[in-house]
Amino acid sequence: MVRPLSFQLDVRSLKGWRAALRDFPVLGTISRCRRSVRRQLKMRERMFAAAGHREPDLDPLAREVAEVIRSHLGWPNSNFISEDPCALLFCAPPFGMQDVAALVEISERFHISDDELDDLDSLVFGELVQRIRKALDRRGP
Repeated sequence: MVRPLSFQLDVRSLKGWRAALRDFPVLGTISRCRRSVRRQLKMRERMFAAAGHREPDLDPLAREVAEVIRSHLGWPNSNFISEDPCALLFCAPPFGMQDVAALVEISERFHISDDELDDLDSLVFGELVQRIRKALDRRGP
């Protein structure tokens, strides 16, 4: 079973310059978060390969959304599962705008309004895909 992406930081374990940066989330925490997510995605790649799959079983829309996120955020693969928190998937590098670029492309490509993405940090990947699906259904053929 594949577990959702997660990131937890125990600030008590930080030492040296990392401890000094712990209160600067843009410099310290985000970088650690990205390294953690990158490691977890690479681990998934090995897990899926060992099980004889290249990637998770996603429907075409979810696969397309995952690829947009992967390409803009620079993840090593798009092995996302429905339970992955969007807050981690859209975790941009410090001072980067990659998360904004991904959201703009998602908004334009799938015709979903910015208002429907306002609470993105509280969604999981599967919920994001469902919202996009509803927006596409409302738009029609």
